[in-house]
Amino acid sequence: GKEATEALLGLLKGKDPVLGKQAVLWLGIRRNAKALPTLLQLIAKREFKAGSFALKRDAVRAVGRIGDHAALDALFRLVRKRHVILPGCWEELKLIAIEVIGQFGGDAAAAFLEKTAARGGKLGQKCADTLNSKGEASRIQS
Repeated sequence: GKEATEALLGLLKGKDPVLGKQAVLWLGIRRNAKALPTLLQLIAKREFKAGSFALKRDAVRAVGRIGDHAALDALFRLVRKRHVILPGCWEELKLIAIEVIGQFGGDAAAAFLEKTAARGGKLGQKCADTLNSKGEASRIQS
């Protein structure tokens, strides 16, 4: 319920990375949209200490599990933004975000994936692959 979500959100503000990781996991499992703003803030936060990118990866996956289309704009910004510091870590995060965008589906997600796929590169290829797998999935379901 609400108390559990509040307790889990409180764990994210703590200093213990293990508890933070478990809190993110459970927020995704609970699929509570009230956790979405906090998870999106965690993803966007410019923090470079050990373990922060692992927590960000888990947060992106939790956002995907929650499945609220309100997160799409934040995920679009994440993928579009250029990062000079630790670009490899950010690229890994962007690849996961592209998967999540593909899971959400819808016209906005498809348009974003098509536009990004046209730019090429590793991210463009991931977008193209995501679009292709969505097309194959819809043909199988038909």
